[in-house]
Amino acid sequence: MYGHKTGLSPWAFTLQVICQQRCPPAPAAIIMSLEAVFAAITGYLVLGQTLSLRALFGCALIFGGVLIVQLVPLLKREARAATTHTASD
Repeated sequence: MYGHKTGLSPWAFTLQVICQQRCPPAPAAIIMSLEAVFAAITGYLVLGQTLSLRALFGCALIFGGVLIVQLVPLLKREARAATTHTASD
């Protein structure tokens, strides 16, 4: 709605496509899944919009899900490396 009035929508879309082409698939998917969170934060900061408690909870669930998807494999990798390092000592 506001992007159309300011003329920023075509630029934002073009930038998104360019960045997606240069980003590996997994990080691109994660960034795209956070689009609603980024939109909510930007709406609050730039436009002064407010979110209901339900919308804030939804953003928190999305963000938490993305953190879990990213952190669990990292923690497993570190645990595996630690056990390998301990076994070789």
